[in-house]
Amino acid sequence: MTNALVLNGSPSDGGASSALADHAASYLMEKGATVVQLNMLAAMRMDISGLLNSCEAADLIVLSFPVFMGSLPSHVIEWMEIASQREGMGKGTAFLAVGQGAHPSPAEVDPAIRCLEHFCRHIGWRWAGGLGMGMGLVLEKGPLERRRAARHTVAGLDMALEAVMKGEATPEAARKRFSRRAKTTFAYLMFANRYWKRRSKRNRSHDRMMDRPLMR
Repeated sequence: MTNALVLNGSPSDGGASSALADHAASYLMEKGATVVQLNMLAAMRMDISGLLNSCEAADLIVLSFPVFMGSLPSHVIEWMEIASQREGMGKGTAFLAVGQGAHPSPAEVDPAIRCLEHFCRHIGWRWAGGLGMGMGLVLEKGPLERRRAARHTVAGLDMALEAVMKGEATPEAARKRFSRRAKTTFAYLMFANRYWKRRSKRNRSHDRMMDRPLMR
């Protein structure tokens, strides 16, 4: 039986990375795996040693993460630095990276996936592959299974998880399916602009959206 650790690498719950982590955990449990699911930042603040122990005990680690301006969240980088210095971590654990960004193009996620691949090879884990998608805002609300815009995302993730549980690498077909665009670029930009305007009003920052503090 597979012992799986599913990590939400987003600073908060309820967003796209959380939805991807929830789906991965549900899929793995349906396939008979024993699953531990954690929010990485919360686990690091509460007990970093406990998080590292969970990593050591896992046969499979799935990290769902967002990218911000093409970069991994700072706490994910901190976790990588701490884990790489701990003895006994490298025991061939399979590692699957699942990333998403708000930019329309999935290429925004590629540098973060390459960084995680180098980390895995350095620490001694088995790199099972990386999935990356753009237009991550379409995953923000509700279970992925109920969202038509997420159907290719779900199919690609399921294909990758099935392969990894068999000890295989993520197939190219899974990467292509996962990264398939949910909308046209024009439609997504219209959607994203409305999304950020609503968020700015809710956070009472809409009157500063067009500030240019570095311009004179």
